Amino acid sequence: MRPSFLISGVISGLRRNLSMTLALLLVTMVSLTFVGAALLSRLWISEFRQTYENRLNVSVYLRDDITEDQLAALRTELAADDMVKSATYISADEAFQRGKQVLDPATAEFLTPGVLPASFTVELVDQLENYDAVAAKYSATVGVDQVQNQDDALKTLLLLFQRVQSAALVAAIIVAFAALLLMFNTVRIAASQRRTETGIMRLVGATRWMVELPFIIEAMIATLVGGILAIAALAIGKVALFDRVLNEQIGSGVLPQLDLNDILIYGGGASIAGILIAALTAWATLRIAVRL
Repeated sequence: MRPSFLISGVISGLRRNLSMTLALLLVTMVSLTFVGAALLSRLWISEFRQTYENRLNVSVYLRDDITEDQLAALRTELAADDMVKSATYISADEAFQRGKQVLDPATAEFLTPGVLPASFTVELVDQLENYDAVAAKYSATVGVDQVQNQDDALKTLLLLFQRVQSAALVAAIIVAFAALLLMFNTVRIAASQRRTETGIMRLVGATRWMVELPFIIEAMIATLVGGILAIAALAIGKVALFDRVLNEQIGSGVLPQLDLNDILIYGGGASIAGILIAALTAWATLRIAVRL
């Protein structure tokens, strides 16, 4: 088949079914945008967790009635523990002063000395591997009130991020299914409209693959354009959300950065997968639902 004939056939097909092609393009764009957002949120959550897992410490809160001997014994035990990298003692007075500095003024005015207990801020050799053993060991130590992992404070935030990721993935699956149905109907209608042309091509010796190829290319082109628009939508979302709303938090290192390369890699990967699925769907439609 001559390339010029193939190209003219593809252009003619896209022009004939312009409204359905545009609908397919838009639905594909929305679907790939959600897929890319789900993949990017997964990457961002992973980087967020990795950033903080190595920075978080364990707090060993002490009872108010702990004696000096018990405190000295606990200090010695922490210093000799192979799972503990360092342990810093914070008295109740120091905890009070830190609380006044950290809390907002409206809350800090109600803070009184003695409300915050004395504690040890413990840095572990391996946060993930050692925490359970350290918590079990020192929770039962005389003079210790409770052992708290600062990672617990991140669970609510991470749960929120994961729910957003799951919602984006569910939306992507629903819209992708709608896109596949629309693609199926678009290819089937286009093939039915051009049945006379394809019949003539078969009579002059064209193989079935040569007849099917223009329809497959049309579906791939619509998906390609939808993928490009999806990448653009993800880039706009990055500018609107990360570069503007979260600029201060990202600049200070509180939140990890999401750069343009991530969008190109994950958005491009989703688009390539979408193009391959579009080609397979068009081919399956022509083989199963249409007689060429």
